[in-house]
Amino acid sequence: MKTRPINNKIIVKKIDAEKITPGGLHIPQNVDENIMRGKIIHAPERCLTKDNATFDPGFRVGDVIIFAKQYQEVKIDDHKYLVMDYSNVMCVLEE
Repeated sequence: MKTRPINNKIIVKKIDAEKITPGGLHIPQNVDENIMRGKIIHAPERCLTKDNATFDPGFRVGDVIIFAKQYQEVKIDDHKYLVMDYSNVMCVLEE
């Protein structure tokens, strides 16, 4: 099934954080819960303001992001995704 987000919404696939750092340190569960990471699966190229002006949201499909915990979890074709407003994206992770 194909999806197309509307009303400035994006679709994200949550990325579970690694429990062990590259140096071999174990990350406690309670620390890990506060970092929400995901990969953008679908997003509009331009977003709309309340005045119907458009702007570039600053991220693209495929970007890995850190986001706020305000989202709706949905299941599409046996896969879990998160649907959220573009404004819940706090930053894009770059390598």
